[in-house]
Amino acid sequence: RIKEQVIQALGKPTDLRTVQVRKVWKDHYRVNIYVGSSAVSVRISNSYLLKVDGDGSLIAAMPPITKQY
Repeated sequence: RIKEQVIQALGKPTDLRTVQVRKVWKDHYRVNIYVGSSAVSVRISNSYLLKVDGDGSLIAAMPPITKQY
């Protein structure tokens, strides 16, 4: 659910490889967006620290998520 909300807010990069979501503590997550046209060119294009509510809905993002794609 977190992954879907981030991609919806950000837009989907054309060369998206994966979206990594990792719990940092109680209601905070680190989200990294990996892009690259091949396995050797993969890089993190966007990274966010998110706060979510008990249902997994996005409350806040640092930095703020803006539509880029």
